[in-house]
Amino acid sequence: MRANLARRSVAVGLWAALAFPLAPSPATPQESYPSQNVKFVVAFPAGGPTDAIARILGQTLSEKWRQGVIIENRPGAGGNIAARQIAKAEPNGYAVLVTTSAFAVNPSLTANAGYAPETEFKAAIVAATTPNILVASNSLQASNLKDLVAAAKSEKLSYGMPGPGTTPHLSAERIFRSLAKVDVPPVPFTGAAPLLNALLGGHIPLACLAMPPTIELIKSGQIKALAVLSDKPRMLYDYFQQ
Repeated sequence: MRANLARRSVAVGLWAALAFPLAPSPATPQESYPSQNVKFVVAFPAGGPTDAIARILGQTLSEKWRQGVIIENRPGAGGNIAARQIAKAEPNGYAVLVTTSAFAVNPSLTANAGYAPETEFKAAIVAATTPNILVASNSLQASNLKDLVAAAKSEKLSYGMPGPGTTPHLSAERIFRSLAKVDVPPVPFTGAAPLLNALLGGHIPLACLAMPPTIELIKSGQIKALAVLSDKPRMLYDYFQQ
C-alpha cells in the first residue's frame, strides 16, 4: 500500500435528499399546501440513517403543516425501486422520495434504472449529510486500514454495503480498487440495518456504510471502526472517545 493512502480523497458520505415527481407544466395553486397527508417514500429499510432522517423531518413537518406525514419504506436495488414508484406518482407534491446520492448515480450503472433524475423529478432539499465509515467484526484480525489492506492481500475478504451506487459502495471501491489495488468484492444489502445485522451475526467480516447507526455499536465494543471516510477524521475520532 502506498504510504499516502490515508491522505487521499475518499471523503464521500451519505446525503439524504427529498425529491418530487416533476409536473409537466407549472400549475396555479388552487389551495394551500398541504391540504392532506403527505407520503415520504424512503428508498432504504427502517432502522437505517435515511429512514431516521425521513422520520425526524416528517415529524417536524407534520407539526408545522398540521397534516400527517406517512413513512413508507421501499428498499431495494440501491434505491431504484422507490425512485420508480415516485416517478410514476401523481406530480402533486403529496408523494415525496427520500433517498441518497445513489439516486443520481444508479442510472449510470445500469442499462435501465427505470427513472430519469433530470426529467422526471424536482429536487426539494438536501436534508442531511454524514461521513461513511469502514467497520469490521471483532473476529477480523485488523485494527486499522493498513492492517486491512495487508490482510486482503493474503486472504479472501469481502465487504457489505447498503446497495449499488451508494456512497459507501463508491468510497469502498475507491479505497480497495483504485488506491490499495486489492480485490475485496462488495456484497450488496438493501440498507444499513440488514447490513449491520449480518455483520453482528458473523455473516460478513467487513462493512462500509454511513456512520450514525454504527456509533453505539462501536462504543459498546460490538464492532470495531477501521477508518472514517471524512476530511475531518480527527474530530470524529474524538467524538468516539467521549
